[in-house]
Amino acid sequence: NKVQRIQSGTDTLKQMQVLLSGELLGQTTGIIGVLVAFSFIKPAFLIFSLIYITIFILIQVSFYRRMVEMNNENNILKEKAGGTYYEGLGNILTIKTLGVKDDFKKNVVSMEALTRDHSIKRVTMMNNKWKSFQIVNALSLGGVLFLAGQSFVAGAISIGSIFIIYNYFQKLNGSISKSTDSIEKMINAKVSIARMMPIFWEDSLAGQGHLEFPKKWENIN
Repeated sequence: NKVQRIQSGTDTLKQMQVLLSGELLGQTTGIIGVLVAFSFIKPAFLIFSLIYITIFILIQVSFYRRMVEMNNENNILKEKAGGTYYEGLGNILTIKTLGVKDDFKKNVVSMEALTRDHSIKRVTMMNNKWKSFQIVNALSLGGVLFLAGQSFVAGAISIGSIFIIYNYFQKLNGSISKSTDSIEKMINAKVSIARMMPIFWEDSLAGQGHLEFPKKWENIN
């Protein structure tokens, strides 16, 4: 229902304000800082990090459309479930009088079952996305350590630099992992706001007259 859509939309607007004012800025500066540090240590680590970030972006893009669709369907089901409760509570006396409480319960249970099943599918998709990132993270960590070892053997860096490179890559990994959560919040916010805005674009159904309000309204009978 419209109340559920407005509530979801306003809640996500608050989340977006917090997200844009703090989280995204910190994550972006963290990633840029690591890239700058790698450019000074050795350009090969900068190139490796850029490849890592590119793979991360490709994974996000591959899941983006499905996440938008799943979030949209999830919001629709929640709205229908909320509408069922609202209509039932608003007509509770009619339901009791007609003796259709069992049908009402079945309707509520069926809507909740649909919402639950869809939520499970959504969580499964998010878990698959998380697994993809973990595989990339593990391979990338192994790759950067191998590259650091090769550079040490070649005499390009010192043994202490390996530890520094490891810490910098962990910071890069942490910033990218946090950005994954931020992107999921932004997708959810986009869907919720997109479902809320058409409510404000609808034409008002309230009747409006064309006559001017009489100046001597005290004499209206």
